[in-house]
Amino acid sequence: IEKEAKAAMDNPVVVYVTNLDGQAVSTTGATGTAMLLSGNDKTVVTLLPDGDNRMKGTAKYASTPTMKALVTITLAGKGTEQARYMP
Repeated sequence: IEKEAKAAMDNPVVVYVTNLDGQAVSTTGATGTAMLLSGNDKTVVTLLPDGDNRMKGTAKYASTPTMKALVTITLAGKGTEQARYMP
């Protein structure tokens, strides 16, 4: 999530996928979303594989100190995982 985005505009959302030991996990064939929550605003971003262990999407949003993100990723042949972030 772009921390410097003060005005609502197209900004990247990049998620690096690792295991509990911090080792990169392949995102080939993965699907995902990031739900950005800021006050009453909610933006859903489709995340697509972008490199070895990255998922990336673009959305129109502005960063706020209270912004939260709920990321959901389904790896190929595996179950769905969720994580919550506060940039």
